Amino acid sequence: MAGDFPRELLSKVSFIDYKTSMREAKEILKKVPVLVVKKDGNYYGIVDRRAVYRHMPFANMSGSEKVHKIAVHVPKITYATTLNDTAYYFCKSGLKALPYEEDGKIIGAIERPVLLKIMLSTKVLDGMRVGDHATTPALAIESTASISQAISAMRSHKIHRLLVMKNEKFDGIVTNKDIHVNGIMNARNPEKSDPRNPAGAEVASVTERNVASIDSNAMLPDAARIMIERGVSSLVVLSKHKPTGIITMRDIFEGVVGARKIDERNVFVTGFDETTYQFEDSVKEELKSLMERLERMHKVDIGYITMRIKRVKLKSYELHARISLGKKGMINVHSSGNSFHDAFSELMKKMKDIVSRQKEIAVSSKKRLESRSGFAYVE
Repeated sequence: MAGDFPRELLSKVSFIDYKTSMREAKEILKKVPVLVVKKDGNYYGIVDRRAVYRHMPFANMSGSEKVHKIAVHVPKITYATTLNDTAYYFCKSGLKALPYEEDGKIIGAIERPVLLKIMLSTKVLDGMRVGDHATTPALAIESTASISQAISAMRSHKIHRLLVMKNEKFDGIVTNKDIHVNGIMNARNPEKSDPRNPAGAEVASVTERNVASIDSNAMLPDAARIMIERGVSSLVVLSKHKPTGIITMRDIFEGVVGARKIDERNVFVTGFDETTYQFEDSVKEELKSLMERLERMHKVDIGYITMRIKRVKLKSYELHARISLGKKGMINVHSSGNSFHDAFSELMKKMKDIVSRQKEIAVSSKKRLESRSGFAYVE
């Protein structure tokens, strides 16, 4: 189905030069959801609020760095782009909005909730269960832990939110966005936090308590409706009224894309660049082979594997994979290395180990957490 989006569903964009400072970009982003970056009059990339918040220090900030450093070059959506491809571009870029082009000109942007609404109306989410696409177990932190501990945990696990527990009961969530947007933490140097909002303050001081949730047995259309109605991008997933996972808009898009990659045996890889394209075929074959071995040896049902490649330095890479285990939820795995080969080898080993030890982890977690099964505390 083509993504011929009506103009009234498009959001406004602002056009800026690639040498615009991050400080200026941050101010403009207060009025529009996305900036279209141009270089010599040509399309260069996209910047949204999340990108600025992630990369710009909030304490003692100069904001003088140029915005081209964080611009993401993504394909422009047109009337001919399918909904599936649009979801793929959201997954690939990690952006909250994508540029929409008509007659050779960018006329606006498509935000994630708009795509979610269209998916609801076209029923592409029908028949898909929340628990099959949620990330489990959800990671939790004590309300008395420090904000710096929460930031450290989110960075080490490559996530953006944590459940908050108080006296062994669910109290809410803490998000990377809330901490950074409120200027509580210097995004690059936690030790240089704003003294008015010390990093040593308790997580309880920034906990969101009016949290939207959904039962693990509910269907994805229900999750999408709640996200749209509440204006949120994630839901806490409950099983027997206890938190067991988290589902995000990205999880939903990833599930739709993964379900339609049958011809590739549900292997979905993004982020290849000029130095790694040569490995694309072999990487996909190795992932397919791993799926087959794990299913055969450990009697698990793997729905799909997604892998995102991020180049962090000239030759260094970070890899982030997600393994869908159907009713048993989603597993996150990440690795890094001084070369793509090192990072990929480490990732394959971790994926094999974590799936192989799944039952063992479930049993040990249950013993450790007793009645609080379904989530795991970060250290």
